[in-house]
Amino acid sequence: ANETVINVSTADEGRTIPIRCPFVFYAYGTFANENTPMNIEMNYGTHSFASVVETPCTYATAADALKVYTENKTNECEYASKVTEAATPTQNGTLLYSCTCGRCYEEEYAYSCEEATHIYTAYADGTFKCSVCEETFTTISENLVVKAASIAVADGKASVNVNITGTFAAALVSITAPEGFAFADATLPENAELVFAGNEVDGVYSLTVMSASGTDKEINETLVLTYSVADSTAYGSYILDVAASEVYNATGEALCMTPVSAEIVYAEEKVIGDVNGDGIVTVADVLVIIRAVLNDTSLPNADLNGDGKLSLVDAIRAMKLISQ
Repeated sequence: ANETVINVSTADEGRTIPIRCPFVFYAYGTFANENTPMNIEMNYGTHSFASVVETPCTYATAADALKVYTENKTNECEYASKVTEAATPTQNGTLLYSCTCGRCYEEEYAYSCEEATHIYTAYADGTFKCSVCEETFTTISENLVVKAASIAVADGKASVNVNITGTFAAALVSITAPEGFAFADATLPENAELVFAGNEVDGVYSLTVMSASGTDKEINETLVLTYSVADSTAYGSYILDVAASEVYNATGEALCMTPVSAEIVYAEEKVIGDVNGDGIVTVADVLVIIRAVLNDTSLPNADLNGDGKLSLVDAIRAMKLISQ
């Protein structure tokens, strides 16, 4: 438990009284003469009394005394602040304010993107959104970035490109997959400027990446992660969470790397040309495409040549798929 300390002092002597339990503080009576008023100092403030206090001065709780003390502390002291516990996107931090006289107090503060980096998520439409301030960006400008991108889901597998860019020597990175996505493999291109080692525990893939030379190196590499997608996984939008910590240069100086999470859009796979939805391309699909062309109507999944319009060329392409 926190210990409250009361220092009772006069001009001639003093005592320190540790209190290790909840308390009620009373002050009244004759303390000294007019020239030597007594000060009672607690860890949340100092309370001064003249030679005679006829009415008891009572603080039922430390919060009550702190309220009285806080009202006057600005005029009495000059406080410097420092962070004793850094704020995170999910938890407030703590600031300690202290004066050279020994007085101090603490206040909570919220995570701010003005003082720290944005917490980005990349979405399928090409934009980036900060999960803290909710501002949307089309580009990000940080120098050190680990970013999930180019996510493809097909045939029960998800392939994720994790781009790692910047100049550093080593970094610890963790990637958390959504439920239903099980880690299968991680690979780097041959002759990559990076080396890595990783392991997966409970859906979190943790890896250490280092420059291949062991020195500060300008890196621009892509780590390919493969996940298997469970049959029970529902179609929808998921977030692949990326975090970076303990990033260093070759001299051991800590650096700040910006992690970018990413949206996974898991949608039903469609066979191009399968316009009737039976999973294969048949003559029946060709006839539907021809009918749509003659009636000048739109038809989903029928633009086989990718020119943005429906024509007999698409019907011919569908016929070729049948013969393959």
